[in-house]
Amino acid sequence: MKKPLPYIHKATEVRALRWTGDNIDAVKDFVGPARFGAHNTACNVLYIWTCEGVDAMPVGYWLVIDERLELSVIPDVWFSGKYAETCDHHPV
Repeated sequence: MKKPLPYIHKATEVRALRWTGDNIDAVKDFVGPARFGAHNTACNVLYIWTCEGVDAMPVGYWLVIDERLELSVIPDVWFSGKYAETCDHHPV
């Protein structure tokens, strides 16, 4: 019987944009009209269509488009722990 081998997660480049509360036009441009759901101005939360349905996006959360062009809404704590800005800025 073979012993389990250690593996590392492959490096993946993504495109990302953080919702700051005042960059709604940038968010709309980033996700496109079909994925932008709504903006609840009372609590400044966006609703974004992802492959899993509609996700609520409070201020400070990130929009991430991966290499498969799947869109995700990710909390800052998780995003900051997983991703770092690259030196090269080229399309995914």
